[in-house]
Amino acid sequence: MPGEPASPAPPDDSPASAGNGEEGATHAPPEDREPSASEPIWRLIPYLSGTSSKVVSVLDEEGVVLYQSAPIKWLLGYDAEELIGEPLRAFLQAGSQSRFEEAVARMARAEEKFERWRLLFSTASGGALWLEGMASNFLRDARLGGILVYWRELVG
Repeated sequence: MPGEPASPAPPDDSPASAGNGEEGATHAPPEDREPSASEPIWRLIPYLSGTSSKVVSVLDEEGVVLYQSAPIKWLLGYDAEELIGEPLRAFLQAGSQSRFEEAVARMARAEEKFERWRLLFSTASGGALWLEGMASNFLRDARLGGILVYWRELVG
């Protein structure tokens, strides 16, 4: 923004600073390279870096939240940390719980690679909100090992 100081350099472990450490070295964007065995896959998938406004979840084969992006707060009122380690069904209204469990079970059996989920969530304030999730099955991917879901609010 004009008049503001320049942003500080990224931390040493950020994708922009990865490489051989030489001044002026060019580095492949994170999407164009494979992660090292010890590198978290979260940093290499767009929208999982923590700097995006996208609402993204990663779920295990039981529907437990492994990763939740911070912008979930904008939609549901929960901090991301409140969801991590919890079954997502605990944040769903009763009518959506069984549909969600069936969808996760299909993915766990490798019957589906991609699905669209429409689920009614309970908000932190006691209300309810419909969200649509585009779910991708990465349960058998050794690096991610989960179901990747991009969420958006259903309007109207």
